[in-house]
Amino acid sequence: YENKISSILHLIDNFKKEKRFECLTFITSMVQKVYNNLLLNEKKASSTSIYNYKQILKIINEMKIYNLDEKNSFLLIKNILANETR
Repeated sequence: YENKISSILHLIDNFKKEKRFECLTFITSMVQKVYNNLLLNEKKASSTSIYNYKQILKIINEMKIYNLDEKNSFLLIKNILANETR
């Protein structure tokens, strides 16, 4: 679980440097994989986890559509993932 989140954080840093929108697709895929595993394997997964999952996907989608500032968006995503690991 921690390894997958560190992979997501690495992809986020990669996107910040290169600004390639393909990275957003990979980030979305990794987030989906992490949350699928979390929801299937963890007994303590709750509606909060589902809300966080939807929130991350919404942020990434809005970044693609509206070309939002990635600095604030990724900070929010990192905070959500950090809270999820607690």
